[in-house]
Amino acid sequence: MGILSAPGRAWRAVLGVLNLAPRKVGSPVDRLFLEARSKWHPTPPHQEEKFLALTDRCKEIEAELVKNGPPCLCDEFFNEAVELNLYTATAVSPAPKTAIASTSLPEEESILNQLIIVIQLMEDVWLSADLEHYWSHPLNEGWMSYFHRWAATPSFRRWWPVLCPAFSPGFRKFAQARFNLALAGPKQAQRHTPRLDLVQIDWKLFWKSPLWREFKNLCLDPKLCNEKKLAPLYKQGFSSQLRLLDHKGQFDVQRIQVGFLLWRETSDGMVWNAEHLFVPPRLRGAGFLTRFLDDIIANRGYKKLRVIFSGTKEKALDSAARYDRVRTIEFYKSRGFQYFMPEDDDGSMTLVRSISLPG
Repeated sequence: MGILSAPGRAWRAVLGVLNLAPRKVGSPVDRLFLEARSKWHPTPPHQEEKFLALTDRCKEIEAELVKNGPPCLCDEFFNEAVELNLYTATAVSPAPKTAIASTSLPEEESILNQLIIVIQLMEDVWLSADLEHYWSHPLNEGWMSYFHRWAATPSFRRWWPVLCPAFSPGFRKFAQARFNLALAGPKQAQRHTPRLDLVQIDWKLFWKSPLWREFKNLCLDPKLCNEKKLAPLYKQGFSSQLRLLDHKGQFDVQRIQVGFLLWRETSDGMVWNAEHLFVPPRLRGAGFLTRFLDDIIANRGYKKLRVIFSGTKEKALDSAARYDRVRTIEFYKSRGFQYFMPEDDDGSMTLVRSISLPG
């Protein structure tokens, strides 16, 4: 073996310090910095103590999944074993095992329970390890790989829009960005995330629907939830329906109603009460309300959209209720609505959005 040059000796010395075996590489300097960055990356405070507690919870989740978890979810999580089985069927076992395509109600409920536990672990790790800023840290590669495995399962992607409102906005935004979990639009048929569809309300079913019943339970103004008085007044309505993915990752035939809008037609557009654009609080934070209103704006051929906010003078609003009202007004303003007239004596107001129609 020839005598190493000075750069070569320095490289060997650095490899010795890093405890790395020398190998033929295209660019020793680039590899040096890559390895050094992996080893000397700054670490969030108290990372090691938090890491051990979280890994114990991870072990418990996996043990429960294997022992008592839904077979469908277990197959999705360990999909390599299922895939291997598909191609290695022997004469002893001629029929290879395939992932379960459909599930019973008890199994689906078990899947939801398991996913809530998993997502809670993900949020706790996101917070404890400060994944918002350190998700690419070498110490967090294992966590990110583990979370990607969960987020890639059809069950996770199927139920994420329904479960995510139970978690913090920061974590929801992080998960949607890192694992590509945002809702698909109506024209994104090939995207493997649940999709929202805008459909006309079936009035024969609507007044008896669970969503209308939930609205009535939450509505504080009897005039806004009396179907006997509303039915003759409202002849138009839209339903926002969530099309989930099945356990093969394809769009399910059945849909879930996640919102509705009751509106009236005017000479130049649409008008509705703010309360009648409804997505239940248990689902807020998943983006349903924003996508619902955006679809209405994009798909209706009307020049003006008006939304009426009921008066507040007769009822004293506490600070939280006032904040909620202001936030709703700001939501409409973020979609191009503007004050149509000053606030009336009773506290009511109207916002309007003008739309330029083609032609």
